[in-house]
Amino acid sequence: MTAATTADARKLALEARGEQKDSEWSAFAVDEVRLALEAADRDGAKALVKALAIMGPKMMPAAKLAEALVAIDENKPAVAKAALAIAAKAKPPLDDVELALALALPPQNPLGFAKISTLARKKHDARASYELGRQMLARGNPGGATK
Repeated sequence: MTAATTADARKLALEARGEQKDSEWSAFAVDEVRLALEAADRDGAKALVKALAIMGPKMMPAAKLAEALVAIDENKPAVAKAALAIAAKAKPPLDDVELALALALPPQNPLGFAKISTLARKKHDARASYELGRQMLARGNPGGATK
């Protein structure tokens, strides 16, 4: 990214942010990355990660979480785990870090499945419930996936 485009990205990100608190903005931005990945727009997701990263140190945990989501989508678990290790140190903690860590593990790994199951059942995390259903369906358990 050139200096001009970095400045432009920062300006656009700050304008879009408006009067939102850091925590609200970071959650919004991470959701935007997630939506871009669901729409198979990996380049758009990477651009959002870069925009988050240049917004300053308060946005770094969210930028690392977003970076991990892109790495998970690219099937790069080592990169995802490294980014999540930084995001996990955020104060206050980011909500999605535990789920992202579980998703960084290969789908056949029982530890990741168990963590997703725990988040879905004990914390009533909607995203974890969705991911749990997807993994159950992939494992040939459509009955469990619909619960």
